[in-house]
Amino acid sequence: MGSQIHCVTSKVGLDTDISVSNSLIAMYGECVRVPESWKIFMSMSGYDQISWNSMLGVLANSEAPSEESLVVFMDMMKRGWTPNRVTFVSLLSTLIPCSLLEIGK
Repeated sequence: MGSQIHCVTSKVGLDTDISVSNSLIAMYGECVRVPESWKIFMSMSGYDQISWNSMLGVLANSEAPSEESLVVFMDMMKRGWTPNRVTFVSLLSTLIPCSLLEIGK
C-alpha cells in the first residue's frame, strides 16, 4: 500500500515536497525498507531538521551498522544543522553496543 502511495505522490508531483519526502522516509523505515528510505533521502534537493532526524530514526530502528548513523550525523553537522533532542535519542540508540559507547564520549 505504501509503495502505491509513493507512486501517486510521484505522479502528482508531490515527491519533491520536503514534508512528503520526510513522511516517505519514515514510512519505508517503519516497513524496515532502509534502501528505499536512503533512496528518497539522497534524492532530496534540500533537507530540514525532520529529514535528518527521520533518516537517523530509520537507521536506529534497523540493523544498519552504527557507523552509518554516525556518517549521517557528521554530514548533518558539516552542513550546519544543530542536533536536537530527537537527533540525540536516535543517535544514542545506534550506539547501544558497549564498544561504540566510547565514540559518544
